[in-house]
Amino acid sequence: MIGVETMHHSKGLEYPIVFLINSSHNFNKDEYKGDFLLHSKYGVGMYTYDTQKRYKKPTLSHTAMKIAIKNKQFAENLRLLYVAMTRAKNHLFITGSINLETITPNISQFALKSAPSFLHLVLSNLNYDDIQNLHNNKKLHIQTENNTNILLSTHPSARNLNPFLPRRERETTNEIDADFV
Repeated sequence: MIGVETMHHSKGLEYPIVFLINSSHNFNKDEYKGDFLLHSKYGVGMYTYDTQKRYKKPTLSHTAMKIAIKNKQFAENLRLLYVAMTRAKNHLFITGSINLETITPNISQFALKSAPSFLHLVLSNLNYDDIQNLHNNKKLHIQTENNTNILLSTHPSARNLNPFLPRRERETTNEIDADFV
């Protein structure tokens, strides 16, 4: 039997095999993109407008709310990733399409907050040699401190077949599969 669950609905459940698909999809940033922000704790944050000089700039309250909303969203994304990655009893497959050259190895926790996707969050915790090994050999085996074995592998993405993409993008985009055994 095959079941399809969202990360939200899978909390507390376990499955023999779990697929975390499309993990390279960018996080939603609409919550903090507007000129007018609302926050349950901090209230309202707006831009100030100078109609004579025709420019706008964020107020201090807008900037503070933007940071608070980003931090809350980052914490929620980490929580969801944790839930998704701990549902598997035997195998976890993480799929996504990413240019490995966009991954910053051993990224700081502060910089990690700017990671655009779940796959970036996972891969940014690798060191430089691991990322180079994955890029050059198309496979990487990692054994964690608690003896969990992780196999990362890359293969050309379906995007590579798209003739309308620039050649540079077609050659550097790879699918990442992570198998936790």
